[in-house]
Amino acid sequence: VEDIVPVFDSPEVTVFPNPAQGSVRARLEGFDSEVEWVLRNAMAKELQSGIFRPSNGLLLNFDMSDYAVGMYSLEVYDRKSRVVNWIIRE
Repeated sequence: VEDIVPVFDSPEVTVFPNPAQGSVRARLEGFDSEVEWVLRNAMAKELQSGIFRPSNGLLLNFDMSDYAVGMYSLEVYDRKSRVVNWIIRE
């Protein structure tokens, strides 16, 4: 029996729940190193940012409960890739 190892052509970021009301989690797959992340509002103002080291089972967590209803972008990037997801805050 062999373990099945997922192969990613390009990194993926899955954000949930989306729409969100408070705490948000993001699963990062396909990144092979430490990543930087930035949460921005619809006017591109940086609201939160940080550095995260993806590994099996770890999720990026951040809180949006203090933000107004609207659209927000989550940008995750390393030296080779950049992924942007949109989050609806309701």
